[in-house]
Amino acid sequence: MNRSPLEALAAPAQPKGGADILPAASQAGSLCHPLPPRLTMAEYGAFVQASLDRTDPGKAARQKAIEERIVVPFRIAPPEP
Repeated sequence: MNRSPLEALAAPAQPKGGADILPAASQAGSLCHPLPPRLTMAEYGAFVQASLDRTDPGKAARQKAIEERIVVPFRIAPPEP
């Protein structure tokens, strides 16, 4: 694989059997929400580093301040039996 981490994330995931074999939408998400691409640890690490390099420190500090004010985290209640 000779692609950048950002290219790897932008490219759709290819099933191991080839592009013509696609799992059912109920198993693999939908066309609107495809499965994430398969990345090696090196590609993922490079993606994380590229994301950090592009981060605006001021925006990140504001977002962290907002998140730290959350006292009770949001949770989806389990369905009642």
